[in-house]
Amino acid sequence: MIDLKSDVVIPTVLDQRRLDSLTANHRAFVDKLDQELHLLRGSGRKIILAWTGDGQGIRGLGIPHYEFFHSEGLSPTVYSYIVGDVTIEFACMIDHDLPGQILVGDFGVDMRERDTGEIRRIRTTEFIEHTRQSLSNLEGIVLSGENVETIQCYLTGERLDSGGFGVKRYVLRDKHKRTRQVCNAKVNIYRSGGTPIYLRFQSGNLQQFKFVSEEYV
Repeated sequence: MIDLKSDVVIPTVLDQRRLDSLTANHRAFVDKLDQELHLLRGSGRKIILAWTGDGQGIRGLGIPHYEFFHSEGLSPTVYSYIVGDVTIEFACMIDHDLPGQILVGDFGVDMRERDTGEIRRIRTTEFIEHTRQSLSNLEGIVLSGENVETIQCYLTGERLDSGGFGVKRYVLRDKHKRTRQVCNAKVNIYRSGGTPIYLRFQSGNLQQFKFVSEEYV
């Protein structure tokens, strides 16, 4: 932890000349501050937007997903940089998906059960099941002049030898050789008096989809 005393005044810009002019006490303060900010950044997983003293330590405002453009004069460049695990995973999915394909990242999130109030870990497949329940609220709306009877959203796969239906999970590799796991999703909209609307692809139509490996969830 660091001791943020009022008598320690550090210049807002620390170039080499100002660093050389710091006393031993000030230099030790700067070194410790740098260590604390490094911990807040989480080895680059967060960007610290602001920080302030908090007793014997510091408190910071950090965000895990961020995109920024370097400026050239008064105009930003066309090159952007992204930071954060979720943002990087999203960029990898965009690089690999087919036009119009629906990809769902493999994830886990804590959710509260509506009936019991219990908080439990929900994986991707269970999350999609919760989504299907919510889609029932859209039944009866008018879409292209026809009433929606039901909407089905599901992760695709293939029928197994056991007779059950298995969901496929695909492994992608980004330009940094890191892997990401995703599932392919599909949405079917059934309307009264109208032809069904099928959104996106079944597993059998993913011949152009590039992935490293696949497995059943």
